[in-house]
Amino acid sequence: MFCPLTKEECIQEKCSWWVKLMQKNTDQSLKEISSCAIPLMVDVGIDSAKAITRVQSAVESERNTMNLVKNVFVNLLKGQRQIGG
Repeated sequence: MFCPLTKEECIQEKCSWWVKLMQKNTDQSLKEISSCAIPLMVDVGIDSAKAITRVQSAVESERNTMNLVKNVFVNLLKGQRQIGG
């Protein structure tokens, strides 16, 4: 492996950019990864974007549900006013 910064042979554990991560596999087991942090940043960025998309989708779904409940409640209140009015 070549260093993306120096373009020389990677010195691995001696380098400040060398990291050890625990990765969760699809079967939920953990696997240790030792690698240079620079190329791993791309993977971390992609994973973060996926997580943000999932959270954004959940928030939008909750907002839609709350809007539906609000509309039903408002219509019920309008109906009560007409009956009592």
